[in-house]
Amino acid sequence: MKKTIITLLALTLTSTLFAAVPPAQKKGPDANILPLVDKALAEAKKSDKNVMLTLSPMFWGRKINSDIQKNDSFKKYTNDNLVVVVLDRGLRPKETDLFISMSRKYKVRHYPTMLVLDSEGKELMRITNRNLITDKTLESLKKLEKEEPKVEKKEAK
Repeated sequence: MKKTIITLLALTLTSTLFAAVPPAQKKGPDANILPLVDKALAEAKKSDKNVMLTLSPMFWGRKINSDIQKNDSFKKYTNDNLVVVVLDRGLRPKETDLFISMSRKYKVRHYPTMLVLDSEGKELMRITNRNLITDKTLESLKKLEKEEPKVEKKEAK
């Protein structure tokens, strides 16, 4: 009898806690996550930069971030010219949902993949390789910057 009362009390408290949590506004891969990419695109537009979006399998994102920090020339270039977003599938559920959404949107089939996007989200370059942070990648990024036509900013009169 005592166990039954304790079990009912526990169920009542648990259901009360869950009832207080508001439901998500949307369900599916894009629910409450896309603002991360949207913020990166908005920052890129504001600062006249491109976005480097890297999609990697579990724990590769940490390696990519570490490689960027270790390579001084790559680190300086990305800080000066790109808004960097590294999505690592499997570490956090929200990030995994965004990873899946971005993989579908840009039709990514092999990982890790680095995408360079303009501030509108249009793909400018794609690199798929285990060693993304290399001097060769840096040269490709610099070459892309030289080739990419810059949108002129018009001043209000």
